[in-house]
Amino acid sequence: MIASSPDWFIILGSGTGIVTPRRAAPAVLIGSEKFLVLVDCGPGCLLRLSQTGLDVTKIAAVLFSHFHVDHCADLAPLLFARRVPELPRAEQPLVLAGLGMTNHYAALQGLHGQWVEPLEGPPTLIELQEACFDFGPWQIEWTRTTHTPSSVAYRFETSSGHSLVISGDTGPSIALEQLARDVDTLVLECAFPDPSPYPTHLSPTTAGELATAAGCKRLVLTHFYPRIESSDILQGINKSYRGPVILAEDLLTLGW
Repeated sequence: MIASSPDWFIILGSGTGIVTPRRAAPAVLIGSEKFLVLVDCGPGCLLRLSQTGLDVTKIAAVLFSHFHVDHCADLAPLLFARRVPELPRAEQPLVLAGLGMTNHYAALQGLHGQWVEPLEGPPTLIELQEACFDFGPWQIEWTRTTHTPSSVAYRFETSSGHSLVISGDTGPSIALEQLARDVDTLVLECAFPDPSPYPTHLSPTTAGELATAAGCKRLVLTHFYPRIESSDILQGINKSYRGPVILAEDLLTLGW
């Protein structure tokens, strides 16, 4: 157990496609004792994973919010690393999930052949046909967001009722508000300062409005482009949201 809670998460990457020494691209590691899942796998996340003391063979699944490069570019290196004989072989094949997962993995195989086929066997591919499914110790629910037609957010819920939502990339979204209703922790993108130059991303004001509409109990903001770093993020958030707010940094570790 890494955090004091039996269910925890680590922000491996709090940044964007502009990777900096401070911020790797998006990735969240979610754990329950020894069961580990990644949500997104952006550039730099494997380095951050190594800094936690864990290795890639311990990951049971990677769930993708979408397949923009800043959210998936470390998948091929992750698969390649699971071929390295110096690491212990994973006990089970890796699960890969997302809308368009089959096509994405086929494209990687077209580029890299056997080098993206782990030693424990080919990955199990899930196309997210069921809106809610059980995986490991959690029930996982997903919904589409307003970033791309195939972008999704995920809600994780424990048998004891603790809950976590990872938004992935999104603009204002009623579906995400509903998915995150009364959630214990909402990990929400906040890419640009007010006003957001893109309707497919959130700014502090729109992130605060979404968190308020959802009624989340705690808000963790992430996916910061460099231009937002010099702005007053909390000022925009606090126009509407009154709960606790955490501005993510790489390797931030929290219980649900």
